[in-house]
Amino acid sequence: MTDGRFCDAHAAEDRQRHDRARQEAQPWRGWYKVKSWLDIRAWRLSVEPLCRMCAEHGQTVAATVVDHVKPHHGDRALFFSRENTQSLCKPCHDGPKQAAERAAARAAQPAPGRSPRRVGGGLILGAFRPTDRCLKQMEQRAKLGKLFLWQGVRR
Repeated sequence: MTDGRFCDAHAAEDRQRHDRARQEAQPWRGWYKVKSWLDIRAWRLSVEPLCRMCAEHGQTVAATVVDHVKPHHGDRALFFSRENTQSLCKPCHDGPKQAAERAAARAAQPAPGRSPRRVGGGLILGAFRPTDRCLKQMEQRAKLGKLFLWQGVRR
């Protein structure tokens, strides 16, 4: 058994079905295989070999992921912009960075009957509590207008 949903023989088929559905819903995912993106990725990792978020916390960790600073949401120019990339380690990319982006998406699409609260022109994220490790970096980005924080963040 794999994850309990399918036997080993059918797990690969389920993964393929999931990948196809994801590709149809977000066709820009194919851009990650295009030579121009692979060139941007190689360039970014060569000029910035360490994780930017870890470095801001005084840690030296090799970067393995090239991330879009501003989510592109299918905007081809933003996707292929070198200036819109940063090097991150996989834990930072898959953890605090993506959690903040998911929270921003949730805040932009409030639950039925609720509207997002705005302060200083930015959305307040109510569903995400950043860890102490990433709070300082997120506060810096919030000041630059790149990320909006929930008003009730506690250390």
